[in-house]
Amino acid sequence: MSIIFLCAGLYKYKSPEELFSKYQQTTIFIQYSRYLDMLKELRSIEQTTKNISVEASCTILDKQPLFIIIIGESATKHHLGLYGYTRETSAFTKEISPLHIFHDVVSASSATITALKAACTIQTSSSQTASLVDFFNSAGFKTELYSNQPTGGRYDSALSYIFNNAQKKYYSIKYGQYVKEDGILLDKIISSIQEQTGPKVIFIHLFGSHADYIDRYPKSFSKFSGSDCIDNKSFIPTSKKIYAQTRINTYDNSILYTDHIISRIIEAAKNTSRYSYAIYFSDHGEENYDFRDYSGRGGNNSNIIYDIPFIIWTSEDFLQDHKNFFTDDIKNRQLYMKNFIPSVLQLSNISTDSINFANSFFAHHPLQQQRYCDDREYSTLIRQ
Repeated sequence: MSIIFLCAGLYKYKSPEELFSKYQQTTIFIQYSRYLDMLKELRSIEQTTKNISVEASCTILDKQPLFIIIIGESATKHHLGLYGYTRETSAFTKEISPLHIFHDVVSASSATITALKAACTIQTSSSQTASLVDFFNSAGFKTELYSNQPTGGRYDSALSYIFNNAQKKYYSIKYGQYVKEDGILLDKIISSIQEQTGPKVIFIHLFGSHADYIDRYPKSFSKFSGSDCIDNKSFIPTSKKIYAQTRINTYDNSILYTDHIISRIIEAAKNTSRYSYAIYFSDHGEENYDFRDYSGRGGNNSNIIYDIPFIIWTSEDFLQDHKNFFTDDIKNRQLYMKNFIPSVLQLSNISTDSINFANSFFAHHPLQQQRYCDDREYSTLIRQ
């Protein structure tokens, strides 16, 4: 199998150096058995989801809520203007109000499959593996998925298992097809947002800043092209200067385009005047010569890989009912994406006896918990 991956990659990129530098395929070779184990586990989730019997209820269905959960790809918070990055890569969302920025949120993994399994599935009190979708279904919401991540169908794409029980699913591409820019989803998402169809939650899975970055945005978003991104980075060897400059610039442009997509979605939700929120987070980050001579992920990962953006927009009426969820204390807490499901359910006024809410982001007295990132405790990671 590794030989097949290598031959396919070399057919396109002609040299091992270019192949490895663009897509870090070495991660696939080194961790291929681990990937197969994850795939097997997620296939078992697909089987068990057919018989999920979680019970949940929501106390605000009469308000006809519209909730949106946007999942990004490969975006570290350290390249977002909202988090203090020197470049204005958050030019669109910075104009949105009210916008709640959570400052210390950590992903469980540098791999999309593992990160989203940790965030979007949970072991219930009856030892079932349930997804976030199952709780919304049980609570009376219409559930929809719009994804720009490749899928080969339910039995081929591990990511699709997590959203297997969404009542409506749209995948823009099939596995093996060229991935288009995330804007391909906008018309369908906005159309869904504008529908007045009762309580609804919309899951959106972007391709975000997945390598190769230059393919993730239209030319009109080529804002960053200068050498300012490497001027003060003496640790980058002279032989890599041009490559590093190009890589950082295209990465930042992809972050800016994702910011644009998020703002368009939030604007559409805001225009409905519905009782609503929109959450955006990324599965994990990526490192691009931020403080050392290294780019990508999958090796000796630093905190930059796991420090993810996590922001929430709320309608004014939703915020009025949930002000205590957005205090400075909560927005500065040390949060961990393995606790995403109880957090979203609590935010959505959904109750269930199937899980423990003690580790919710919004708990009054949250339990102290270590944050593990691919089996390493977060505080032990190499740091910027």
